[in-house]
Parts: sequence; C-alpha cells; structure tokens
Amino acid sequence: MLIANAAGILPYLKRRQLRSYFDSYLKRMKTVGHHWKQYSSHGDLLRNPEELRGLDHCPDELLDDLLRWLVLCYIGEPGGYGTMGYSRRVFYSNSGAPICLRLLC
Repeated sequence: MLIANAAGILPYLKRRQLRSYFDSYLKRMKTVGHHWKQYSSHGDLLRNPEELRGLDHCPDELLDDLLRWLVLCYIGEPGGYGTMGYSRRVFYSNSGAPICLRLLC
C-alpha cells in the first residue's frame, strides 16, 4: 500500500484489494487493542495509515469500526485509581493519542 501510495496509484486499486488491506489492518488494531497500557504498540501500528494520508481510501463498510477504535484510543479511560491515578483524571496512550488525532482530523 505504501508503494502504491508513493506511486500515486492507490485510488486506482481494486476495491477488493483495499478492503483486504483495511480488513487485515482492522484485525491488527483489535488484536493490539486501544487500552492505554498498549501504548508501546500504538505508535508502530498507527504510522502506516498516517503515511497513507489517513483513511481516505478505506471502504465505507470498515470505516465505522476503524473510527471507533481511533476515538477510543484517543479519549482514553477514566483515571483516579491506583497510586498514580489520583493525579491523572484520564489514562490515554501517549504514543497513540496524537496520531489518532491527526488521523481523525
């Protein structure tokens, strides 16, 4: 996909190829999860779609699930628990949240 994007042919790929790519990507996202404790994996996971200029070429049937994952990763989880949580109102992925925001905007 990165090569197709660099060559400028990504919009011309078959719908089946785009669906296959984004479907496998969504499966990886679900495997890693959006939980803040997976922050070490979020940066590497999210760099690829960012290099593809976001989700412009994502098929509509997969877009809702991809957007849901990005939003959940970005907003994080309520804090206020544990020894460190009393001073943090929200736990979020430090590596994933900024990339999620760029992909969502």
